Amino acid sequence: SRERDILMVDLYMPRRKTAALVKASGFQAGVAILPEALHWLRDMPTERRHPAREKLASLTIATNDAFTVSLLKTLPHHLPLIYLEGYRICREGIKKDWETAKTQVMVTANALELNEAFKFLAADKIEKGVKLVAVQHGGSYGSALYNPNERLERAVADEFWSWGWQEEDGRVRIMPGSKLGRAGALEGKRTGEDAPYLYFVGNIIPRFHYRTWSCPTAGQTLRYLEWQIAFLKTLKAGIRRLFLYRPYPHDFGWSVKNRIGEACPGLRIDDPPGDYDGMIQRSLLVVCDMNQTTMLECLAADKPVVAFWEPALWELRPAAAPYYQMLHEAGILHRSPEEAALHLNKMGLDVGTWWKKEKTRDARKTFVERFARHDRDWPVVWARRLRELTMH
Repeated sequence: SRERDILMVDLYMPRRKTAALVKASGFQAGVAILPEALHWLRDMPTERRHPAREKLASLTIATNDAFTVSLLKTLPHHLPLIYLEGYRICREGIKKDWETAKTQVMVTANALELNEAFKFLAADKIEKGVKLVAVQHGGSYGSALYNPNERLERAVADEFWSWGWQEEDGRVRIMPGSKLGRAGALEGKRTGEDAPYLYFVGNIIPRFHYRTWSCPTAGQTLRYLEWQIAFLKTLKAGIRRLFLYRPYPHDFGWSVKNRIGEACPGLRIDDPPGDYDGMIQRSLLVVCDMNQTTMLECLAADKPVVAFWEPALWELRPAAAPYYQMLHEAGILHRSPEEAALHLNKMGLDVGTWWKKEKTRDARKTFVERFARHDRDWPVVWARRLRELTMH
């Protein structure tokens, strides 16, 4: 990787797609798997304490608010070791490991959020003129009223690659989504041997607040689960029997399968889950209940989808609202679980008639153009732009 012009880190794609991108780049791109940042701190004296921690311990603010007082007391304990006592060691460690690298462009999807070693590397290389490209990796980008990951990535990158939206930001460049490049895998038709089923792709939020953004958080997740149950209970018995519910792989302590099973006896649970792409491909229709990636993947693939979520918990930015309103008017997006269930009760198994209506087709096409652009030749498109950036 140190000998390549283009450095790829945490692109959030399977190896076969990474290999396709490397090949399309003419092997100018290489993949780096960086060590944990704590790797450089293994020999650091544990008793060492940064002066800033002492200052934070004595920090006072004129307030009677119990929460603020409690929060102040936690600051000396919760600031990361690598950004105080270990900062200099980590910075020097990454510089030493990568000082001879020929990198001209770095590209990542997730590393600016989750990879501390990459943050040190990116800071060092950007100061030396290396370009940074951040890539959209999922849903809610360009649509959520507040998305801190998007704000950070757009602020620090030389280019941010979106799946169709742009706004007034010269650094945002519209590029086909690599995750949406698998849309072709979802376009296949069911075989005659497949029993018809409707696929509810469930999700869940961590039990405790972990990030402030336009999404349910902490106790609000109970409301989210209540909506799932209300949707399933509103379905006619015959329609509900056709459903297959896929729980999110990580339960976060919510006991989702038990909650759903107790509320809706007899509901089929996809557990252990089948192949994600294959299960969607063979279904008649997919149900989503979050403003996240699954809905975008289905719409990009022209897979019939019905979505619902509580607008107050999934706030939209004004520029995105008209596109979601089009989905609502076409019967794709619903603003209550009962509304979504009644739509399916009325439609039954005649999904194709609704999906082929002009209003549905137009809404889907317009939305995909804005939020879910895709191209089967995305590796070629990406590689071409990355090579251009190495020449500037």
